[in-house]
Amino acid sequence: MRKFVLVVFIFACVLFVMAVSAQDIKGKFGVGYRYGFVHPDDADYKTNGNAHNLNLTYGLSDNLALEGETGYFRLKSKAGTEVGVYSLFTSMQFRLNLDKFVPYLVGGVGLQYYDYDNLGEGDREDNKFSFAYRFGTGLEYFLKKNLSINGELVYVYGNTGGDATLDVYGWQYSAGAKFYF
Repeated sequence: MRKFVLVVFIFACVLFVMAVSAQDIKGKFGVGYRYGFVHPDDADYKTNGNAHNLNLTYGLSDNLALEGETGYFRLKSKAGTEVGVYSLFTSMQFRLNLDKFVPYLVGGVGLQYYDYDNLGEGDREDNKFSFAYRFGTGLEYFLKKNLSINGELVYVYGNTGGDATLDVYGWQYSAGAKFYF
């Protein structure tokens, strides 16, 4: 029993120290870049897409941040159609400040634009614009007070509408860096 109490006491002390020295982003802006991959859930795609994302973050409080993000990735269907996807999202991050480590939940809404190339047999072009949403989790690690690296796993859904089989939805996993000022 004494070992259990000692472990709980040490754990509480560590949490207290981490909370006192947590990274404060309240009132700060952050500019970042993430590179990653999109793994589509749609079986009509044969490749994963390389994703490039630029983001602007604003700390509303120590535990809440607003993020705007623009991104691009390209997928190829089994029939050879290439679809470039441009996105613009507004998201909220619910952050747990644990000293230099900051795990967070993220969710947001936005728009996606679809650029179809080389339509393959059986594929057809559908709507160019779509409402989209994203939700997931991430982890940010502060190297310095104003510089962090991060990783994110989010589910992104965008529906091209109509009868096209090339809807764009699936998991996006990425890693990057962010500078706060």
